[in-house]
Amino acid sequence: MSRIKEYSGGLELHSEHHQDMVGIVTGWLGQFSPPTAESYRISVDQWARSVSTDLPGLAAACVTAPIGKYRNEVAAWSNKIRAGQLATNTKKRKVVALRSWIDWIADYREDSAKPRVRPIKTKGKRTHVQVRGDYVERVEAVIRDLSSHDLYPDMRLRSLAMVLLMFDSGLRVGSVLSIRVQDFDRRALTVSAKMKMRSGRETRPISQRTANAITHLIVGQTLKPGDHLFHSRNATPPFPPLSRRAAIEIVAELGLGTPHKLRHAAATRLADETGDVFLVRDFLAHSDISTASVYVDRSAERAKTGTALVSGESQGKK
Repeated sequence: MSRIKEYSGGLELHSEHHQDMVGIVTGWLGQFSPPTAESYRISVDQWARSVSTDLPGLAAACVTAPIGKYRNEVAAWSNKIRAGQLATNTKKRKVVALRSWIDWIADYREDSAKPRVRPIKTKGKRTHVQVRGDYVERVEAVIRDLSSHDLYPDMRLRSLAMVLLMFDSGLRVGSVLSIRVQDFDRRALTVSAKMKMRSGRETRPISQRTANAITHLIVGQTLKPGDHLFHSRNATPPFPPLSRRAAIEIVAELGLGTPHKLRHAAATRLADETGDVFLVRDFLAHSDISTASVYVDRSAERAKTGTALVSGESQGKK
């Protein structure tokens, strides 16, 4: 057994547990897309290297350490992030990686302890989660499964309509839960929803498949004008809206993370396919174009295309 010194509470590394932890670390990284996994691995690996070990070794220490020492280690690492003692990228990303690590490791501890990490406040900075690759494919697979007739109608219809409104229309979870029966216009393919940071309601476009899902939901639940589309099952008419926490749990049970992740995935997909920052802004209903611009990647190829268009040298090219 090797003992870690000169670092807060002094976690102990047990070499016999090291190999057992490789699968735990692999499982933690397997939750995320490759870019996110690499980013999180680098962030937590800094912690491991600071105590002269690797990720499996750190996992072994975190799983086997007494709760007091575990909390002290997490607090010490969190304080280093807050104090700006760690190089590369943002504080926010490191905190998200640390929280993910804590939640994952806690499942393997006998006490299931989840030390709380205070959120990092970065003045004047906004952190956006971009989702690419297999996540969008997973969303489409969930939509196909929910569109089948193998599941119970009440669960299937409500979940399907909720996911489609967040993904196809980019609505926030609060806006989705504010929609009532009379806010849905099947002919115009629109819904009226309460938008964040704005007074009143706003009419937003929806896709044909979303309109079909909402129609089946209204018929299947026998909803009336005045009822919320996503209502609490345990309530009596008029149905109150579903709680935000319940909606978050529904999306999580589908394996899609958080509702806001659906919105970001849709915006990132739109930005990748069009590169139009104004289109992304209007799709997300952002008031500031600088907020939407984070979804459009800068690249040498796009700069080259811009030069050709401005100079007129792109004319005549096929």
